[in-house]
Amino acid sequence: SKSFMLTRQVIFQYIILISILLKHWFYNLINLIKGGSPLKDLSSEIILITGAANGLGRSIAQQLAHFGCTLILWDVDEVNNVRVAQELNQATKSKHIHAMKCDLSSRESIYECAKKVQDTVGNVTMVINNAGIVSGKSLIDCSDASIQRTFDVNVLAHFWILKAFLPSMLDNNHGHIVTVSSIAGCYGVSKLVDYCSSKFAAVGLHEALT
Repeated sequence: SKSFMLTRQVIFQYIILISILLKHWFYNLINLIKGGSPLKDLSSEIILITGAANGLGRSIAQQLAHFGCTLILWDVDEVNNVRVAQELNQATKSKHIHAMKCDLSSRESIYECAKKVQDTVGNVTMVINNAGIVSGKSLIDCSDASIQRTFDVNVLAHFWILKAFLPSMLDNNHGHIVTVSSIAGCYGVSKLVDYCSSKFAAVGLHEALT
């Protein structure tokens, strides 16, 4: 049946994801046992992380902070974002982590913050588009403004961020783009019509970009 096929596809995707994670975990474990350095030297990278004040974005920042790279943390939650930057600077005894308030639902705010980064820190060499919002409501119950904001943050922000930072990456022939999506970007889920649609778009953007 159609539902059985869909379930099988979802399970297959999860198996692939787990296999990839286990492979990287194994390589990192072997490297750690040997006393080696990270698989990639990140000390010279300037990395932008969106949605860094909480959740996955904060965890990513915590992991990367110990590799000596410069981190730019963007979030609309200024209080928690600044707290994360302060904690990481203290933990790493450095001043390489910068917190900036940025409203990812606003193209103008993104371009303004991007210019500030370029003027005060330098050219971003890695973008981690992590920020995302979810309503968890049926399509009928979602307001027009809520749907618009979901797309603004979950996918349109990716466009504006890439337009701001990709040119310098191409000029220097050096850069990395990371798009954090979701299994909801591969399969439709009940009461997540707006979220799934935005994540499908984010996956499509990344695939087309590469």
